[in-house]
Amino acid sequence: MLFRGKGHHKETPAMVLQRVLEKILQVRIPLQHVYPIYDYADSEIEGNHFITYAVVKDTMQKKLSRNPAVKWVAFKQIPKLKLSEQTKQDIIVGQRVINLANRLSEEKIQATQ
Repeated sequence: MLFRGKGHHKETPAMVLQRVLEKILQVRIPLQHVYPIYDYADSEIEGNHFITYAVVKDTMQKKLSRNPAVKWVAFKQIPKLKLSEQTKQDIIVGQRVINLANRLSEEKIQATQ
């Protein structure tokens, strides 16, 4: 999901994501389920962009799917969307990080079996 939010005093990027998701979607994501990907300075907003992702349970994913404020898009559709090139790049990098995390998690599970 793509969200934009400004941090309040002493709020971490994970806390911003948590607050925005709760405000817009009425979904509470525990902070231990929010992970940073990377951040960078953005001269257009005169601040930093923080790219993060959150792991959600299947039940929460179903709840989000029923929310009219959420639109799911396949990654192959990203180039067709009216997004800035930087946003498209953020999504691609984010997906790569998430895929790596999933592979490492699967390997860890297989190693313990």
